[in-house]
Amino acid sequence: MAHKANRMTLRQVLPSLAYAEILNQAYIVAMFVVVIMIGALGFFALERGQKSGDLIGQSFLLAKDATAMGTALDQEYAELLGEIRRPKGALSDRFVRGSNAFNRAHATARRDAGPALAPLLTDLAPSHSAFVSASRAIVRATTRGDRAEALRINADTVRPAVSKLRAELDTISAESFRASSDEDEKADRFSYQQRQLIVQVTVIGVLLMIAIALVIQRYKRSAEAAATAVVIALQKAALTDHLTGLGNNRAFFEDYERETARAKRYDHPVTLALIDVDDFKAVNDTSGHPHGDAVLASVGARLRAMRQGDRAYRIGGDEFAVILVETAPLAASLVLARLQADIRAAALGATVSVGYVDLAGTELATESYELADTALYEAKRLGRNQTVCYENIKGAVTVFSPRKADVVRAMIARRARHYRVPADLGYRNHAAARLRSIGTSEHNAWALRTTRGVRRSAADSGAP
Repeated sequence: MAHKANRMTLRQVLPSLAYAEILNQAYIVAMFVVVIMIGALGFFALERGQKSGDLIGQSFLLAKDATAMGTALDQEYAELLGEIRRPKGALSDRFVRGSNAFNRAHATARRDAGPALAPLLTDLAPSHSAFVSASRAIVRATTRGDRAEALRINADTVRPAVSKLRAELDTISAESFRASSDEDEKADRFSYQQRQLIVQVTVIGVLLMIAIALVIQRYKRSAEAAATAVVIALQKAALTDHLTGLGNNRAFFEDYERETARAKRYDHPVTLALIDVDDFKAVNDTSGHPHGDAVLASVGARLRAMRQGDRAYRIGGDEFAVILVETAPLAASLVLARLQADIRAAALGATVSVGYVDLAGTELATESYELADTALYEAKRLGRNQTVCYENIKGAVTVFSPRKADVVRAMIARRARHYRVPADLGYRNHAAARLRSIGTSEHNAWALRTTRGVRRSAADSGAP
């Protein structure tokens, strides 16, 4: 049946894993598509921005050329007016330099201008040539001393030519700035549309990838659900007692080894307490096993309500263990006394005996479980419903360790040949020695519990 269940689980898991792998590949492809599209849009936007920048720069250069031509024209006309007032017989050098500057600016403007402004720049050349010719006519008139003729040429020809040239230059400047503004507006509009498109592509891509990821997660969860449930169940079963919700025997020995190692390293105290329900067999026999389970559950509930950091375990049928970490002896005695009183009040009429040992320094290297077990045995001997600390009785008791159990068994075998050793005693001694040789935490726990039975049997038989 188990193999059949495993096959059924594989039939469910493998298709889900295959679908998840296909969707994972689709996820990667979608991610690359989105990245490529965003990169392409960014490259297109960069190219478009470069063209817009070139056009705007061209417009500003043309406006600058128009300003330079206007400055040169003003210089020429100023020199011409000076010639009319103070005749020199020839055009001045400043006039010639201004005329040359106008021609250079005009040639630069024609190179920088686009198709829209080319006709305006073409019309500037004849107008400027007419202005220069009229200026020469004024110089000839002033040379003859005919100032009236010079003023007439200026009023009829030169001044209108200058006005026309200025109007054309103003038109060129205005058109340049208008073209620059239009291009800038187009660039802004294109940039906005580009950003919107990138955002849309990004959002669609992200939503697509999220959807694929969710589907992948769904298939993965479907594929891993059975394995996860089994792992959780095994972990819980391996470390938890289901009746009380406490840690079990395995959890106790793992945690206790870890805590004692940590206590040795950082030199802080640890208290180990063993708790046993008094006359639990009688409780079961008198009130029934459901009532006995209820008693154990109530003890477990009280142990779960202990201080944060303290740990409680159910290590046997009616046996519990408590580890108090970094707790001073006085504080430990108060905690355990209050715990015993609380259990007595909540355990449906049952009582518990508590034996504990405070461990610190070199005591951490001793057989601490045996010390606590000896204290628990003394609490039972004193009439049960007691809390006993090993420190208070260590002068009056002998710790009966597994090694001593072997010695007792050997002595009984040698000295009492005519005395029949109880089968239970011999079996338990043999089990304790064998399990101790194995050395695992769980086997050590069984050996220690077996030793306690050996000690009690030996005491009943009168063995030393």
